[in-house]
Amino acid sequence: MLVSLHLKNIALIDEAEIEFCSGINILSGETGAGKSVILDALNFVLGAKADRTMIRHGEDFCLASCTFSNYSPLINKVLEEFDIEASNELIIKRKFDLSGNGYIKLNGENVTATMLRKVTSLLVDVHGQSEHFLLLSKAKQLECIDSGAKLDSELDSLSKILAELNSKIKEFESLGGNPDERARRLDLLDYQINEIEKADLKEGEKEELLQNKILALNFEKLTTNLQAVYSAISNEGGAIDSLLTVQHNLKSICDLGDNYNQLLDRTLSVCDELEEISSTVDDILSNFDFDGLNIDEIEQRLEVYSNFARKYGTSYENIINYLEKAKLEKDSLINFEKNSAELFKEIQTLKAKAYSKCEKLSVLRKKFATDFAKRVTLKLAELGMPNAKFLVQFEDLPAIEEISSFSASGLDKIEFMFSANAGEPLKPLSKIISGGEMSRFMLALKTQLSVISSCYVFDEIDAGISGVAASIVAKQFAQIATEKQIIAISHLPQITAMSDRSILIAKEEVKDKTHTNLKVLTADEKVTEINRLIGAVANDEIASLHARKMIEEADNYKNSLKR
Repeated sequence: MLVSLHLKNIALIDEAEIEFCSGINILSGETGAGKSVILDALNFVLGAKADRTMIRHGEDFCLASCTFSNYSPLINKVLEEFDIEASNELIIKRKFDLSGNGYIKLNGENVTATMLRKVTSLLVDVHGQSEHFLLLSKAKQLECIDSGAKLDSELDSLSKILAELNSKIKEFESLGGNPDERARRLDLLDYQINEIEKADLKEGEKEELLQNKILALNFEKLTTNLQAVYSAISNEGGAIDSLLTVQHNLKSICDLGDNYNQLLDRTLSVCDELEEISSTVDDILSNFDFDGLNIDEIEQRLEVYSNFARKYGTSYENIINYLEKAKLEKDSLINFEKNSAELFKEIQTLKAKAYSKCEKLSVLRKKFATDFAKRVTLKLAELGMPNAKFLVQFEDLPAIEEISSFSASGLDKIEFMFSANAGEPLKPLSKIISGGEMSRFMLALKTQLSVISSCYVFDEIDAGISGVAASIVAKQFAQIATEKQIIAISHLPQITAMSDRSILIAKEEVKDKTHTNLKVLTADEKVTEINRLIGAVANDEIASLHARKMIEEADNYKNSLKR
């Protein structure tokens, strides 16, 4: 159950803390006071998309946190998947700022919105007025049946079959199922294979060509300068001859001091180094490959690599890989008849497997839908619609030969059919149901679907009903609350009277600034609120007696359920 909700800087709320009880929690207040904001904030902390408009004007962030206890053991398994330690309480905290940044924490650990929703979908079942409209779509109706029939594993199984089927279909198409397309592809592959093989590429050749291009473009400069270096070092009168003269003169004075010996040793080292430099320069000049430095031939060969880079890859390895793949594809196309026959057989087998799975899904759906429709109809009678009729209409499945593609939801097409009055034929729900009927229909639907979550949240599910119907819905809330926690927005005195905790949402202006405040009502304050909902003034004694009588009757009804 949801224990508490803390809000800061959300809409007109500066800061608020709401504590909920395990039974029926009713939020009421004047139109525009901010009741729906509370549920928007709850949706936000449960993982709904964040919206900057939630942030209170003048503030740069909003924050919401909530605490849950006594939740399903299945949630602990999800927490284990996320490496989050389970405890007696589950605390969710979410922050969002004007720049679009923020965080989500689950028991102090950072999580993504997707991870959060995986947990909160098991904690709370939120029903808003928008769900009325969603359920009018056939796709949503099918989801409702699948959820109730617990077909997740069957749908996952179908999804895996379809993934394999689609993979095989793509593979079949890649073989060139169309003869003309296959012939064109073979011509292209032949051209590409021949072009690459004829080029006779060599590993490292491109790098060598680029180096030779530099040499060719700078050949004269290189040879002129290197020859000058060689001459300056080794020719008669060059550096080495000069050093020999230096050595001769130093030798003649070596016996006059150690420092002269040291100078001689240094000149000997310099002479050895110059001889090495001279030898290296001579080797470079001798080994220049003049025949390999034809700039025109180099440019033509590099042009081959440049063209191939646009077609097959920028490196030797890329081009060779492309060549090998092209050869494999060519072999595959040449052997199309053999390969395609085997692949076509696999595709047909998978189609039959998918069709069989869709048939099984349809059987399971129809079995659940028949019982489900009966239970919903009985519940509608309890909700003051004794003549209501409801069934789930299924279209016949198409033959396997008629199917061009499969859907991940199977082949069933269904529609909810409804009639509210005796003697009226069943018609599509989307065409005939009124607002008040829809509220009760949704409540009947909710009570007949097996939901793991221990908390139901209703946003004005009582819209469009009044009088006897309102009393019936209030009693239905009481029945649900024997097993589930209920948090609901209501404008009806009957439902507020049935509450175990009544929370008033009120708006006030302080220093030209509007604030929304929340208050858990005392017994007397609850009477005053029911008076307001009835339309009586706060101090109307007759209305107050009536309000207290409503609360007494509601308490007696709840006590009878506990017995």
